[in-house]
Amino acid sequence: MSFCVYLLEDCNGFGYIGSTCHLRDRLIQHNSKRNDCQSKYLTKPFECCVLEQIEDKDNLEFAERFYIKLYKDLYGDKLVNTIIPLRTKKEYNNDNREKIKIYKREYEIKNREKTLEMRKRSYNKNKEKILEKNKILNSTKINCECGGIYGLNSKSNHLKTDLHINFTNNKN
Repeated sequence: MSFCVYLLEDCNGFGYIGSTCHLRDRLIQHNSKRNDCQSKYLTKPFECCVLEQIEDKDNLEFAERFYIKLYKDLYGDKLVNTIIPLRTKKEYNNDNREKIKIYKREYEIKNREKTLEMRKRSYNKNKEKILEKNKILNSTKINCECGGIYGLNSKSNHLKTDLHINFTNNKN
């Protein structure tokens, strides 16, 4: 059985890259009114171009991913693919860092009261554990080489003190 990676391109310059083992059937799906794939954003009719024939199904997603990345540089935002085969969560987060940041900010503003209430309930539910943990963190003192003393939970604050900064500068 032969597989292929293909490119759909509409008259407005938008593109979609996909892979299949039955190209003719897949094109019928793309042209269907019930199409729920990202190619639904292309203006019909669109042109189809086979980018590569592949004999091994195991390499199909690798090839599709390769072409999506290659054409993303050419098309930019005009490549409508949002799902990239074999992409890890870390890669997704790196690729969508700004969108995620904006979404989180908007969500926080929209749900501020709800979030505060949830935090308050969580704190009250775990109050004893939190206070015990803070007690341990505050009671454990560390002597710094600069002569200062800090608790486990305040090292970052200590490193910003004049005492520690002056000591570090004089040491070098």
